[in-house]
Amino acid sequence: MRAELEESLGRFEAYLRYERRYSEHTVAAYVTDVREFLSSLPMGEVEFSALSRGDVAEWMSSRIAQGCKQTTVNRGLSALRYYFRFLRREGLVVDDPTYHAQSLRVPKRLPTVLTEKETAHLFDQVVYPEGWQGQRDRLILLLLYTLGVRRSELLTLTWGDFSSGYREVRVLGKGRKERLLPVLPEASELLSSYRAAVYGEFTALPRDGHVILDDQGQPMKVARLYRLVRDYLGQVTTQSYRGPHVLRHSFATHMLEEGADILTIKRLLGHSSLRSTQVYTHVDASLLRKEYQQAHPHAQGAQLGERPKE
Repeated sequence: MRAELEESLGRFEAYLRYERRYSEHTVAAYVTDVREFLSSLPMGEVEFSALSRGDVAEWMSSRIAQGCKQTTVNRGLSALRYYFRFLRREGLVVDDPTYHAQSLRVPKRLPTVLTEKETAHLFDQVVYPEGWQGQRDRLILLLLYTLGVRRSELLTLTWGDFSSGYREVRVLGKGRKERLLPVLPEASELLSSYRAAVYGEFTALPRDGHVILDDQGQPMKVARLYRLVRDYLGQVTTQSYRGPHVLRHSFATHMLEEGADILTIKRLLGHSSLRSTQVYTHVDASLLRKEYQQAHPHAQGAQLGERPKE
């Protein structure tokens, strides 16, 4: 890759990290996408000003031909849009070749969730390993489900983020936005016993270090978290997708089903848009009917049936 383009990519990475304040995961994905786009061009002759809409369209077509998912192709286009926006600001290009590029249509999918029975099974019947690792595994699942945090938010939690007695936790979300979440008593008790076990096992750990550790006492990586959660969820559900986000989806869905206001759920999830929260939740006919009967003045006398037992 030409030195000029490589240098621009380095500055672009800094722009995403320090000005846009995107997560490390997003920064890495965007930089990788732009690098792949630049690598697909005849770098011996191409100048910034020569990059065209045709180059963008051809790259998108090649990714489709390679079997990339629609969401992956769209993420690549989003990365290029930010890259050319950055180049225009730097005065390196005048025209944006992504201006008329169209994202691929992605079919809407309902998020994967556990039933309340499956969730109860996960915490009441699954057998966890002995020792601090078993406490850690249960804590991971419990925090994902009771806080509704993203995987990156969980893995970056430190002991200093928790209040005295582990009653509240400060979570740093997307765009470096902070939110304060309540911690349930069950999780508070487990945090206390887990911390004692961890510091008994690894005496040299910093006092306010990362909460979620791998078996060697190092901050856990995303890939390890995925494997761990997938293995445990496989014991309670047959659904094909069993990543950490299933518990975040389940948190939002179960809160909604129990009558929580959608704006409250939005704040707890750390969403900037209500539309994002609506994607995470399911509103079925029975819930709508229940809300109607509770809220409409002419329906106050209506009899609500008992919730069906599973």
